[in-house]
Amino acid sequence: MPGNTKRLFPIESASALFPDPSVESENCVYDTIKTVMESRRSVRDYSDRPVPKDLIESLIRLANWAPSPENSQNRRIVVVRNADTLARIKELLNRAFEKKIYERLSRAFDRNPKAVDRARGFFSTLGGAPVMLFAFAVPSGHGERIDIQSVAAWVQNFLLAVHAAGLAACWFAGILYCEEEIRGLLEVDPDMLLTTGITLGYSGKQNHYVPRRREFADTLRWID
Repeated sequence: MPGNTKRLFPIESASALFPDPSVESENCVYDTIKTVMESRRSVRDYSDRPVPKDLIESLIRLANWAPSPENSQNRRIVVVRNADTLARIKELLNRAFEKKIYERLSRAFDRNPKAVDRARGFFSTLGGAPVMLFAFAVPSGHGERIDIQSVAAWVQNFLLAVHAAGLAACWFAGILYCEEEIRGLLEVDPDMLLTTGITLGYSGKQNHYVPRRREFADTLRWID
């Protein structure tokens, strides 16, 4: 079991890679990671350029360094590149949008119908993404909430790795509106919990919308 395998890592060498961020320095790994995190965007418009299989695998391997409960590594990833399967997924998502999402979204964005149209378009086309990943959790013995957190940590690792490699991706939980249909299509084990999907490809745009972040003081509370 992965959790029973121990490897020693000298913490001193890790701290050497990441000097105190409050101190000005050149070629600092911290600065590089900061740039990757701040410049990552959820991309919903892709080119038709294919993504090499070995590149996808290398990104998945990198994301696998995410933490998990007792190092159970309880994530399972299904990668879909087959055009017919992608077309079927789009059909399922489009149907789910019309039946379960459209009315509620129209009320929420009654003054911005273009937002509804954009959402519908992404559900029905996936932005032209040539690849879609589905992230599942298998039971770790610590409960569903912790298992979902394990997958979430993996997803963030993957999204950052994708951006750093010059590709584009979008975390897409909309697949949960047709969860059972997608599970059947992918033919996965019954104990695997579908948590989210990720579209993947090369961006079809040069510039992307920069979403506003909440004021820092509104998201933080100190107990000293």
